[in-house]
Amino acid sequence: MTRKILVLSIALSLLAVFLVPAVALAAPAVLQTAPPIDLPTLLAQFMALAGVGALMALLVNILKVAGIVKDGDAPTWATGFNLAGLVLLFFLKVFVPQADIGQLDGIAATIAQIGILVLGLITQLLSAKAAHAAVRGTWLIGKTHSLK
Repeated sequence: MTRKILVLSIALSLLAVFLVPAVALAAPAVLQTAPPIDLPTLLAQFMALAGVGALMALLVNILKVAGIVKDGDAPTWATGFNLAGLVLLFFLKVFVPQADIGQLDGIAATIAQIGILVLGLITQLLSAKAAHAAVRGTWLIGKTHSLK
């Protein structure tokens, strides 16, 4: 249970780091009026955000490692994150029309790259521990000197 809470807190921290620039940009724009939003343009902009997509995939993988997302549920979670991202983009376009979506996408891509490296490191450490436990006591490669 503690591992799930830790992984969930990491995922929420990544989301917070991604949303902080948007909130900071929103402060001066509260009194501005936004231009009308064209839904096809909004969808096209959202589909071009590769960094956000990578961040969403990372979050789903983190939740899978934590055991929160089951194997068959990953597409549902990814769809939910995509819907949340589309809603976030809509609110940014309405309340912060001068926000640089490309810059936010770059931030998301950087967070996703770092997260993938950290997740890979954790996977390596856990698999090395499991492999060591599997070969413990076998002839030649399972030798231990810690019991002497």
